[in-house]
Order: sequence, then structure tokens, then C-alpha cells
Amino acid sequence: MWEPGSSKYKSNIFGLFIALGIFYAVFYIVFILSTVQN
Repeated sequence: MWEPGSSKYKSNIFGLFIALGIFYAVFYIVFILSTVQN
């Protein structure tokens, strides 16, 4: 029922998704702001 390897892998993937999502959102906002300012 409890597999440390599988659980760790899942949380790593989840954290990676969150990090990528935040990075993409920030990049997108900066891109839009710079486009609006020009």
C-alpha cells in the first residue's frame, strides 16, 4: 500500500509542474506588460 519510491516520484512530478506553471505565468505577465508599454 505504501511505496516510498512511487510516492516520491509523484510529488517530484507535481512540484515540477507547479514550478513550470509559476515560471510560465510570470514570463507571460512580463511579456504582456512589456508589449503594452511599448
